[in-house]
Amino acid sequence: HNLQVLQSNQSIQSVVIFPKRGAAMRIAPNGWDMLEDSREKAPKEAFENETFALVTDGKGQSHYRYVMPIRFSGVPWGAMQIDFNTSEYDANIADMYRHLTLISLLVVTTILPVGYFFARWLTRPIATISDAASRVASGDLAAHVTIQRNDEIGQLSQNFNKMVDALQQSRDQLQDSNQELERKVSERTRELDELNRTLDQRIRDEIFQRKAQENLLIHQSRLAAMGEMIGAIAHQW
Repeated sequence: HNLQVLQSNQSIQSVVIFPKRGAAMRIAPNGWDMLEDSREKAPKEAFENETFALVTDGKGQSHYRYVMPIRFSGVPWGAMQIDFNTSEYDANIADMYRHLTLISLLVVTTILPVGYFFARWLTRPIATISDAASRVASGDLAAHVTIQRNDEIGQLSQNFNKMVDALQQSRDQLQDSNQELERKVSERTRELDELNRTLDQRIRDEIFQRKAQENLLIHQSRLAAMGEMIGAIAHQW
C-alpha cells in the first residue's frame, strides 16, 4: 500500500519507519529495504513530538522532512519520517519570484513617469518660491509668487507674499524715518553753521560791552572818589 501511495504521489520521496527497538524500514517509490546498519536515525524528540524542517541530503538536494511519533494504545512504539520533494515548491517559488520581478518592473515603469510628473508638480512651485526668495534676498522686494493652489504650497506662497509686503512696508517706513532724520540733521547743521558764522561777531560785541561796562565802572569809581574828596574838603571848610 505504501509503495502504491509513493508511486502515485510524486511529491513524496520516501517514508522511513523508526521503531524504538529493531531495524528501521525505508520505503521509496522504487521499493523498500531494511536499514540494518542504522544509516538513518530519528531524533530523540521525534518519539514524543512532531518535528518538521527543510533539510539537504548528501547530493545537495533539499527536501521537506516531517517526523511524527507512532503510538499504539498510548504506548510510544516509534516514529515515522516522511520526506517530501520540494522541486514543485521550488518551481512555484521561482515562478513567484519571476512574477514578482515582472510586476516590479511594470510597477517601476509605470511609477517612474508618474513620479516624475508628480515631482515636477511638487517641486516647480517650490523652485518658483526659492527663486523669488533669492530675488528678495538681493533686495528686490517687488518679487511675488502667483501660485493658485489649495494645499500647503498655496498657503506657503500666500505667506511668502505677505512677508514680502511686510518687508516692503518696513523698508518704506525706514526710508521715511531716514529722510526725516536727514531733514532734521540738515536743519541742525544749518543752525550750527549760522551759529558759527555769528559767533565771532557775538564774541566781539560781548567783549565791547564788557569793556564799556568796565570803563563805566572805572568812571563811576573816579566820580565816587572825587565826591568823597570834595565832601572831605567841604567838611574841613
